[in-house]
Amino acid sequence: SGNRAAPSGQVSFDVSGLKLAGPAAQGLPGVDARGVAHLRGGFADVSASLEAGTASRLVLSGRAPLSAAGRLDLKLTGRMDAALANALLEARGDRAQGRLTVDAQVDGTVGAPEIHGVVQLANGDLRDYANGVHIGDIKARLVGDHGVLRIASLTARAGQGHLSATGTIGVLRPQMPIDVSVSAHDIQPVTSDILTADLDADLRVAGTLRRRLDVTGAIRIRHASITVPNGFPPNVATLKVIRPGETLRRRRARRLVIGLALRLQAPESIFVRGRGLNAQLGGALQIAGTTAQPRVSGGFTMTRGTFSLAGTHLNFTRGRVGFNGEGLTGQIDPTLDFVAQTTVVYTRATTVTLRVTGFADAPKISLSSQPQLPQDDLLALLLFGKPASQLTPYELAATGASLASLSGIGGGGADRYNPLTWIRHTFGLNTLSVASATSGTGAVGATSAGASVTAGKYISNRVYLAATHTTQGSSQIRVDVVLTPHLKLETRLGNGTASTQGTTPQNDPGSSIGLTYQIRY
Repeated sequence: SGNRAAPSGQVSFDVSGLKLAGPAAQGLPGVDARGVAHLRGGFADVSASLEAGTASRLVLSGRAPLSAAGRLDLKLTGRMDAALANALLEARGDRAQGRLTVDAQVDGTVGAPEIHGVVQLANGDLRDYANGVHIGDIKARLVGDHGVLRIASLTARAGQGHLSATGTIGVLRPQMPIDVSVSAHDIQPVTSDILTADLDADLRVAGTLRRRLDVTGAIRIRHASITVPNGFPPNVATLKVIRPGETLRRRRARRLVIGLALRLQAPESIFVRGRGLNAQLGGALQIAGTTAQPRVSGGFTMTRGTFSLAGTHLNFTRGRVGFNGEGLTGQIDPTLDFVAQTTVVYTRATTVTLRVTGFADAPKISLSSQPQLPQDDLLALLLFGKPASQLTPYELAATGASLASLSGIGGGGADRYNPLTWIRHTFGLNTLSVASATSGTGAVGATSAGASVTAGKYISNRVYLAATHTTQGSSQIRVDVVLTPHLKLETRLGNGTASTQGTTPQNDPGSSIGLTYQIRY
């Protein structure tokens, strides 16, 4: 009743079981909402509630103006269960948990509202199953004041480490300015069959959510394990299908620009395994530009590495992962340059060279020799010490399987089912391998020492400890100490003896101590 400028009366509503009709929202619980507003001239006394599921309930109460010039005096309290969003998140492999508690006050005018209060998150948990990302035990306290949301405290756990964040977000300010700092220590945010990483980080995100954000700071990789899949699927072209009568939707230009100024350090702590490769690398990167067009400089240089092909081990003489940007089309695709060599003696000495080149998403593995030999003879000589014409049917099959493994197309079981991989993860080892043990060099004249098992671990960034035991009863303990970037102390303590001419410090089963100095030329 009354007039439009100062009505009086009562308005109420009651909604039960409201659900969205979209197929993606079918799993969301129904929403119950009810409320009443008592109209008293130029304002209304409001009392309303909203419930979703059994653990989420919000209550709004207070006074609201009926004109844009009037002042607000509302209070919002309640709790929300973050798991409500899982019906939408799980469709893309994500999952969330946690309990949100809201205690907020809204005043100011309708055109310029001011929000004060506190939002708290307890027992938060975020998972991305596809990428192996898991951040748990999230606790946060957000304080709102004059349109700015301040992160009073935010802590979380990722693996054995922890992270924290502080800063401000201008949710009701022009352009939505943001200034947030993140600090992490020994976190393991990513754990998957392909990549597991432990790292420290000090990052800052500053700018506006409407225009540009700049991400600056440093990341230090304490340990990273990269597993190369045993097989890659065949390359399949993706065709853009346009159906008759279909209108193409043009994507809106992305306005938000994210600038990058990051330093990434990994001092000899990256391990790459898979498809016969076992390598340790270290280095540093500078990441600049933007997320749309990143500029990456620097790279990772191999400290040590081996390549296993059907039980034959080759030692890498050179290895580097570069980020020179050549061939990049809007994505970071590292370049590979690894070289391994060995000398095989049959009727004459033949030097076999294995190269891993190309880009990380499509590596190229090739074999060559000096003097030049056909690929089948080269592989047969490398694996069995004789040409292909003298191989048995079993040896021919093994040669074909080795040639197929170099291409990596199709097949290839998952590395996680490898018992060596399970043992290495269970006991926290960096290296674990089983191979045939020989003393001496060359395919002819080498003395067999049975099979050997080697287990190794980095007890610090500069000290590597390994133990080897053979089926013939010989054992050896190995300690390598990195003194400088070029100088390394190598010690061996073993009960075996070398009985073949040509024994080197690398395959000597006895005791030794020495220095190795390496330079790039």
